[in-house]
Amino acid sequence: MTKRLITIFLLYIAAFPAYAYNAAFFYGTPFIPELRIYDAVIVEPDQPDFANIPANLQNKLYAYTSLGEVGADKPYAKAIPATAKMTRNSAWSSDVMDQTSLAWQNFYLDNIVAPLWKRGFRGIFIDTLDSYQLAATTPAARAAQEAGMINTIRLLTSRFPGIRIILNRGFEILPQVHADITAVVAESLFQGWDNSKQHYTTVTDNDRNWLIAQLNRAKNEYKLPVIVIDYVAPRQRSQARQIAQKIRAAGYTPWITNPELDMLGVGYPEIQPRRILMLYDGREDKDPVESEMHRFGAMPLQYMGYIPEYHDLTLPLPSQQLAGQYAGIILWSGSADNSVPQLQP
Repeated sequence: MTKRLITIFLLYIAAFPAYAYNAAFFYGTPFIPELRIYDAVIVEPDQPDFANIPANLQNKLYAYTSLGEVGADKPYAKAIPATAKMTRNSAWSSDVMDQTSLAWQNFYLDNIVAPLWKRGFRGIFIDTLDSYQLAATTPAARAAQEAGMINTIRLLTSRFPGIRIILNRGFEILPQVHADITAVVAESLFQGWDNSKQHYTTVTDNDRNWLIAQLNRAKNEYKLPVIVIDYVAPRQRSQARQIAQKIRAAGYTPWITNPELDMLGVGYPEIQPRRILMLYDGREDKDPVESEMHRFGAMPLQYMGYIPEYHDLTLPLPSQQLAGQYAGIILWSGSADNSVPQLQP
């Protein structure tokens, strides 16, 4: 009987994948504490939350970096040598970098990755790996650009031992660097975002089939976790869940978010919000714990498992994207005004 139970248990375990890797992308501020449930959280390192990375987050946080192009909003943009730039990406108002340039390779390592490493980041996310195709149009020119990116990634792993790397696409260089990276990301399997026209787009069957072939190669041949980011308006939570289910059914880890990536998106598992934003009039109640809102409002919410968060209406309202973060908002006031008239839904 015992042997039979062990056999059944082993067969049950074998039915599951060896490791289900999950990830979230959040470029906003403040950092959402619920994101800690994910294996990897890709963040915008320029946000004030990440001046120094605590030890308990070093194995979880990945800093966003862009190898293929640089926007003018980056603090180091003006210091990039002119010889490292190939062309402009008008859709994103950014400079496309020449991957064959040793000046750019050194700048990326010294001025972008090294400061992140010093602050405590042990993982980086590398974006815009196909931007070179805007300027390199011949097979020889593209091969040279790809060789430059391969060299940069090799330098990363030798200079920063143990660094974890997640690539956004980079399918052209996966055969050479797959052993050096942790996971592969791709955007827009079912729905994308057109930044030049500022609207959401439906991915065509041809584009989807091509992308699936690339992702399956990364997953099956190189044994890499595959994460797919699709874009949906913040208020379309049900649509986001539907797309996440489609991505899961295709065999990938989903993250559905807005184009700014500053909301609590729909991933796997999906975070169910338990916080309630409690808005009160600070002129009527100096201490919310002594208020009627706390006595009559917070207690039943806490009984149901929710977490009240108090905010004084005489102060500016939260300006960050609230979608997915709160299960509800309660207004407990009769007369207070505030300087910011609208919350981000």
